[in-house]
Formats: sequence, structure tokens, C-alpha cells
Amino acid sequence: VFNLPRKSVQHLKSADIHKVLEFWDSIILAHHDLRGTKPTRRERIVCDEQPSFGYMHSGYPVVTHMDVSDPNCDGFLFNCENLEKKGAWGLFHELGHNMQQGWWTFDGTGEVTVNIFTLHAMDKICHLEAWIHPWLQEEISSTKKYIEKGCNFDEWKDKPGVALFIYAQLIREYGWQCYKDVFREYEQTQPNLHSDQEKMDHWIITFSKQVGYNLVPLFKFWGFPISGSTIDNLKSLTVPEISDDFIQMAPERYCI
Repeated sequence: VFNLPRKSVQHLKSADIHKVLEFWDSIILAHHDLRGTKPTRRERIVCDEQPSFGYMHSGYPVVTHMDVSDPNCDGFLFNCENLEKKGAWGLFHELGHNMQQGWWTFDGTGEVTVNIFTLHAMDKICHLEAWIHPWLQEEISSTKKYIEKGCNFDEWKDKPGVALFIYAQLIREYGWQCYKDVFREYEQTQPNLHSDQEKMDHWIITFSKQVGYNLVPLFKFWGFPISGSTIDNLKSLTVPEISDDFIQMAPERYCI
């Protein structure tokens, strides 16, 4: 459900409006398909001159500035042709916030795990592959600097663009179905996790067992603190051969 000025859409034919609404419905359905849930209510999106926080924010409703209601704006929310080609990172992102679960979102990833949903919608609806989406391409330079400096996890938590790369690597290596299976397991088990460390360990164990490989070296490469019990839990699994430009910068760090 969109709330925007009448002048924003009065030039559009009813068939055009119907088509673009179907596009936005497909984004919501893609988000839920990834998480393994079904929508229980329609999302609401309001274009407002004075959002209470930032340029856009999530919630019910999602609120945006007025520029995206302007038919002459590149990011016009009802330009279906443009949306189908480029997507709308900002709004896909805010709708993704409404999908986040605390079980797999720990300190420093509030602006990161949301973009798993952004990348998925970009891939499945707009046919822009997650590896490497233009948004991520802009983060390559800062990510390489992060690796060169030794991968300090506190810095990782402060850089959403850098932090998203490990999630994108998992998409590249194992596909979306693994994410779907992992998220569905969380929805079914609803684990009782009390700390960020428990959330990180549970994510690494769950994803590793889902794909059948020991992913500890990959998470260690990026600087994740991993408990000894998690390392012991996964030691019977084979370490996968993962290599790309990032790992090749410091291959000695890709180890248990």
C-alpha cells in the first residue's frame, strides 16, 4: 500500500499502476520466500516530507522522502521499467529490515543481514546477481583495505559494506537454497540465544551443517571471534576450497 501525492500517478494508466504494484508485491513475496514465512499483512510505504529518522526508515509504515514520488526522479517508485532493470536498493533494504530476526542478527549486523534480502530481491526479481552486485562493487576498495590491515572485527562491525561480503560469498558458493534452508531451520527451532557470541556460533554451526562443510576458516578469515566449542563441533567436516581475490590477499588466514 503506497501513500503518495495524487500528482505522482495521475499520468499513469491503470494497467501501468497494476503492473508496478505487482512488481512491489513480488519483492515482498521474494523476501518472505527467502525467510520461509508468509506475509500476514500488506506492507505500507509512505512518502513524507519529514521522515522521523534518516532518508528512509523501516517499520509499519516504511517511510521515504518525497523525491521517490517524483515521476522525474530516477528513483521514482512507480517507474516499472527502471525498477525491473535496476531495482530500488533503498526500499528493498527498508523492507528487508522488516524481515530481520534477532536469532541471526548480532551486534554490528543490523545494517548487514538486512541486505541478504536486498541482494536476493535484486537477483531473483531484477536479475542482478549477488556476486558482484554494483552496490558491492563500490565496497571492494574499502574491503581490500580492511583485509590489508588484518581484519579487525570491531572495524568489520562498523562497515556494513565490508561486512556484507562474507554473506555474498556464501551466496556465491552455496546458492540461495542454502540460505532458505538455514532461515527455515531458525524459524522452526527458534533458538534461545543470549549473547552475540552465541548468535555467531549458532550461525556458523547451522550454516556449516546445512552445506556440509566446515566454514570456520572463512569466518576466521574475516575476523570473527569463534568459540572453541564451535571449532570442536565442526572439526569432522571438510574445509571447503574457497578462493577469490579477497582470500588470495591473505591465504594464510584461511585456516582453522
